[in-house]
Amino acid sequence: MRHWLAASADIKPDPSAQRLAGVLKDPRGLEFTLGFVDKVVRPEDLRVAGKNLELLAHRIPRFLPWYLRAAIAVGGGFARILPWPIIPISRGVLRAWSRIWWSTADPKTLGKTLQKLRTRGIRAQCEPVGRGGARRPVGAQQARRHAAVAGQG
Repeated sequence: MRHWLAASADIKPDPSAQRLAGVLKDPRGLEFTLGFVDKVVRPEDLRVAGKNLELLAHRIPRFLPWYLRAAIAVGGGFARILPWPIIPISRGVLRAWSRIWWSTADPKTLGKTLQKLRTRGIRAQCEPVGRGGARRPVGAQQARRHAAVAGQG
């Protein structure tokens, strides 16, 4: 362990790793992040996601930079009445800000992401994100996909 610590002392921390550490240190960080994924990213219905973003905006964690906290507060304030522009923007910002932590689970995107990681010598651990994981459908289209897969297995 001491050898590993000494060898890594001069290595600058990865910004994504620092953000992940911030999520885990903040008392509201993990709850907010999982809530955002489950309740804003996952729902197909933008109105549902907008309502959820509005609720999440009342408990913004301090680890986020001031400009993201401000954007969540403002976006959350208008997300229920203007979900069509706000939710796609919110989802895109989360993906850009946390892109190293996760990938969408569709085979094309996930395959490309895993291949990029493998070429860099990184072995990924893949798990469903959020409290519901990949087993809980959200929206009619997802429910049909889950039903089709269940019928094949």
